Amino acid sequence: MLFGDVMAIMIGTCRERFAYWENIDSVAQAQRYLAMHDISTGSLVGTPTYIHEGRQRIVDMFMAVDDATHLCFVDSDNVLPAEALWALLQRDLPIVGALYFGRINYPEVIAKDFTNDEWSSRSVSQKVREMILEHNLPVANIPQCIADAPLLKVDVIGFGCTMIKRAVLEDMTDKYGKLFGGHGANIGEDVSFCKLAKSSGHDVYLDLGVQLGHLKTYGVTVGDFMNIPEWVTGD
Repeated sequence: MLFGDVMAIMIGTCRERFAYWENIDSVAQAQRYLAMHDISTGSLVGTPTYIHEGRQRIVDMFMAVDDATHLCFVDSDNVLPAEALWALLQRDLPIVGALYFGRINYPEVIAKDFTNDEWSSRSVSQKVREMILEHNLPVANIPQCIADAPLLKVDVIGFGCTMIKRAVLEDMTDKYGKLFGGHGANIGEDVSFCKLAKSSGHDVYLDLGVQLGHLKTYGVTVGDFMNIPEWVTGD
C-alpha cells in the first residue's frame, strides 16, 4: 500500500432525485480498484436539498467517522474511470480534484481562478487546453486516467470528484465552523469552500490526468415546475 496511514476513504454524494446507473457503476468500480490496493471505502449520502447544505451535512458525517483519513466528494451526475480515486489519492495533496466539464451551454472546465475582484472568477479552460497540447495528453470521448499527467494549481475547483485530507477539514472546521455557503453573496458553494481553504493556507489542485464524464440532466416537466415549493430570486 502506498500510504500506510490511509485507513478509509469516505465517498460523499449529494444525491439527486434520480440515480444514474452509469455513476453508481463507475463509483463501485473505483471502490473495487481501491480494495485491490488495500484501501477501504465507505459512503456518505446527502438527501436532496440545497447543495451547500448537502455538502456540509456530508462533512459533518465524515467528521464522526474516526478512522476515515480522506473525504472524496463524488457528484451523482459524473462517471469516473476505475482508477480515479486511487490516482487522486496518490497525489497526496490537501485538496485535489478531477477534470470535468460543464454540460449546459458548452464544455467549460469546472475550475477557476480569482480575478482582481474579491469574488469574481473565471474558468481555467484556456490554461487546461494549452497544457493538454503542451504535454500531448491523449484525448478521449470516455472517462480516462492518464499516468504522470500534469497538475494545475487553481483557486476554485468543482466538487464533481474532489479528494480532501481529513487534517484540512479538521483545520477549516475549527476555524470557520460551516464550510459551505454564507461567505459571500450569489456564489457557488465550491467557491465558498475554496476561498476559506485558501485563506487557511491549503492549496487546491486540478489533476488533468483524472478525466470524468458529466451526465446530462433529465427533461424538466411542468410537474417539476409546479412542485417547486418556493422561489429564490437573485442576480
